[in-house]
Amino acid sequence: MLQREVRVGDAALIANIERNVNFFASSCVLIIAGLLTAITATEKIKDMLGTVSFTAGDTLPQLELKLMVLLGIFIYSYFTFTWSMRQFGFASVLIGAAPSPDDTTVTANDRRSMAIYSAKVIDQASRSYNNGLRAFYFSMAVLSWFIGPYVFIGASLLVTTVLYQREFLSSSLKALKQAENVGEKVFTDDKELYRR
Repeated sequence: MLQREVRVGDAALIANIERNVNFFASSCVLIIAGLLTAITATEKIKDMLGTVSFTAGDTLPQLELKLMVLLGIFIYSYFTFTWSMRQFGFASVLIGAAPSPDDTTVTANDRRSMAIYSAKVIDQASRSYNNGLRAFYFSMAVLSWFIGPYVFIGASLLVTTVLYQREFLSSSLKALKQAENVGEKVFTDDKELYRR
């Protein structure tokens, strides 16, 4: 980015990611509203669930606890998504504030620092986004708690396995690691260029 005169593509990429995060944050607000409504109508929900043969026969306090756990998960998700949006906003500001390639008042070390700290902001924004997504995954496991505790344990193990596979063993991760190595080589070459 620091070597490009026109940074429209960089800004568009950040804006696109920010829109995705905004979608999930907005979804959290709707889900929280639905869960708050459900908590006020636990007796009706208990009666409805009682007609379904494969659900656990919960008492009112048990049902309220399950709804409160789901509510807690989505409140956490909302705050992580909104924090991610703010950090992506900070990244947009950094893109706008980045020095132009022909600015002779900026040293190579300044450019390197700008690149490193901008990348850290984007990394932290992405980390918050991932935490919100993980909470969404685990909320699916919590839904299975309405069927029974053993199904809940099984669903939690399944979600953990799927997340582990996707985040540590996936072919996408392998490809990203290869791209990271290429990026590091380019960055090293850039440092040599700036030393000249």
